[in-house]
This record gives sequence, C-alpha cells and structure tokens, in this order.
Amino acid sequence: MTLTSLRSYISGSGKNRSRKEKPEWQDDIVAHADPGNNGTRLTFRFDVPVGLPETDALQKGDDYYLWRMNVSADLPGADLDRDYDIPVYATAKSSRQLSSLAVERGRDAQKELSDASVRDLVRIKQGVMGRSLFYPMGRHLWSNLFGMIFGAAFAGAGYFLIVQEGATIFGSIFGGVGALVALSAFYMMSNSLEVSQDGTSIHTVRRWLGVPVRRKSMHRSQFAKLRKKSSMKAQKGGKHVIYYGIHMVDQTGGKMVVGQGFRGESEADAASRLIAKELGLRLAPEKERSRSDASVFEEDVLSADF
Repeated sequence: MTLTSLRSYISGSGKNRSRKEKPEWQDDIVAHADPGNNGTRLTFRFDVPVGLPETDALQKGDDYYLWRMNVSADLPGADLDRDYDIPVYATAKSSRQLSSLAVERGRDAQKELSDASVRDLVRIKQGVMGRSLFYPMGRHLWSNLFGMIFGAAFAGAGYFLIVQEGATIFGSIFGGVGALVALSAFYMMSNSLEVSQDGTSIHTVRRWLGVPVRRKSMHRSQFAKLRKKSSMKAQKGGKHVIYYGIHMVDQTGGKMVVGQGFRGESEADAASRLIAKELGLRLAPEKERSRSDASVFEEDVLSADF
C-alpha cells in the first residue's frame, strides 16, 4: 500500500493551461491479508505527520489537495495495481476496530522490506576509526536516466520554439525548465557521498564524477538529532515517488547530509536507524521525538475491503 498526499494545481496560461500534481508526502506499508466472504480483506494503518493538508472534497478552483492510495501486489498472471482517491482528515483519532496484531504484522513486514532496501543502497565499510557509509554514483539509475531524457526532450522543444517558431519567451521558459531537469537528473546520477567518523567527529565528502566538491564535519558533542527531509520528487508512468534525505542536526540548527535517496517515509526511518547504529549516534526515545521533531507522526486511520 502506498499513500500519497498531492497538491493539484493549474500550470501555464491561456491555451497552454494544464492540471498538474505535486506530491507532498508519501509512505508505504504492507497490508495484512485475510480471506473474506467476497475476496480478500486487507488490514493496514498509516501514521500521518501532523500539519499535512486535508482532502479538499469539493475540489473547486485551480489549487486543491487530495490523497491517493495505491494498492499493488505481484500475483500469478496479471499483477494488481490500482489507485483510489480517498478522503483523509485530521481527526486525531485511531481506529479501535482494526486488529492490533494484523496492523503490527504489516508494520513488521514493511520494516523488513525497508531495512533490506536501505542495505542495498548503502555500502558499509570498516575503517580504522570505525564504520563508514558510502552512497555510490548511479543510485536510482533508471529514474535519473528517465529524468535526463525527459528534460532533454523539453529543452529540445524549447530550442525548436525559439529557432523555428520565433517564440523566444515561451521557448526560453520551456527549454530552461527542461535543461534544469536534465542537469539535475545527471547530477543526482553522477554524485557520491561518503560519511566517515573518527573519535570526535562525523565527516562527509561529496564527490561529483569522483572529484571532491564539498566537505563538512560535525563534532559528536554538538549532535542533537537526525531529521528526514524530502530531497527529490519524480513522476513516472503516472506514479509519484518522493525520495528523502537524512540530515544530522546540531544544537544550533546547523545541518549536514548523511544519507539520501530513500524512497518514502518508511525507508527514511529505516535509514535513520542504520545511520545511528553504524555511526554510534544516540537517538531520543520515540515519545520524546514526537514532541520535538516535526516529522514525527500523529495517528490517522485508513481501512479498506477488496
């Protein structure tokens, strides 16, 4: 199950107006499946962050918010892949009708999947001073290649509008956006990040095409918490994907990236656990973090029968 909060808005002007969608938040969870009289009953619960916009049931005007649930499964024959626009409101309540055991089984299964995905993405090396984390070039290769092709096509269309049609302003905007998308995708594909440690500090080195371009450090005594933040949003085949990065935050609010490229909140949470473990960072208990970190969840309940 994938739940996504989306902003739907009108872009462009005149005959070039079109409706687009921008994802604001996303998470995955494995549903617990039980046989029912009319098919299969799926039990699941998402914990949604505080402060996200509610569903706009009327959907009037050029700008409104909606929530979309994707249900997917690999099945013999045709796979299941269905989208449902569903109502989500900040009721601050949790369901008492859902089986706690079924919900926890689904969460445990999702945790295992997320932990495995993070281990596939991050290379862990043993050094003299302890473990280091390495995020190599070529992460999410196909998504970035698609972004490069998509951006290059837009840039080429902009060039055609300027040269052949004389539409300088519109062509420049069209081509500029396409070039920016293509360059961003190329950078995401061609950079790497190394996170190392010594007895007193955590160090990061950002490399582009193997050449160091940025170095940062944070003293262990200044570390306050880990914070996840969306770093890239992509769309492919009508599906929205949000990638998250992990920042070390010091006591003055300074930030240092120590992880990136994690798909959805569940992978970002799994990455935070791995980073804290390998770098020897102490995280606040979950209840304490829920009072101090804006990315912590307040329970909302969704259930569905199929």
